[in-house]
Amino acid sequence: MPIRNYNADTQLWYILGFFFVALVVTLILSFVAWAIMNKRSSRRKLTPYECGFEPSNDARQPVYTNFYIVGLLFILFDIEIILLLPAILSFSILTATGMLSLIFFLTMVWIGFIYETFDGAIRPRERGTVDEEKEEARVMKNYYEDRWIK
Repeated sequence: MPIRNYNADTQLWYILGFFFVALVVTLILSFVAWAIMNKRSSRRKLTPYECGFEPSNDARQPVYTNFYIVGLLFILFDIEIILLLPAILSFSILTATGMLSLIFFLTMVWIGFIYETFDGAIRPRERGTVDEEKEEARVMKNYYEDRWIK
């Protein structure tokens, strides 16, 4: 059996065909989900959280962003480490230029990690006693009630 010679046009058609099939599958699944969903509204469905529970606290509470910052940094460094995978897989054929590029990349990741550590983005929030946190929550609740609820 002869080996087929693939050219750029053939590969382009394969890529376009893949995107077309992905689009068709997406549209079909979206239509099926829309067709079988429950379209009737009820009092429970129209509650604020759709789960049937009434909210127990005010939604305007202080939000500590340190958790989100640590999460974003994790994603950032995780993606940078994933970018090392091609270098690891081709390590046996890596040239001097590729090795220098890899060392430069790792140095930049390490400098970014050291900067974030000393900048305090990774340090956890220092927590007070339970009474201090309750007092802080009470003060913030009064602040928001005075400012927004009139």
